[in-house]
Amino acid sequence: MRFILDTRGDERTQRKIAKELGVSSSYLSRIDKMALMKQYHEFYKAKL
Repeated sequence: MRFILDTRGDERTQRKIAKELGVSSSYLSRIDKMALMKQYHEFYKAKL
């Protein structure tokens, strides 16, 4: 949700998304970090 390009210019902050999902900002931050690390590893695994 955070990294989707929004053509309406509606800013999707971590705080707003956490509130929508009913979780804390710190928990959402951990989820973001895990997701980005998975993407990073998949990207470099595919390059080898």
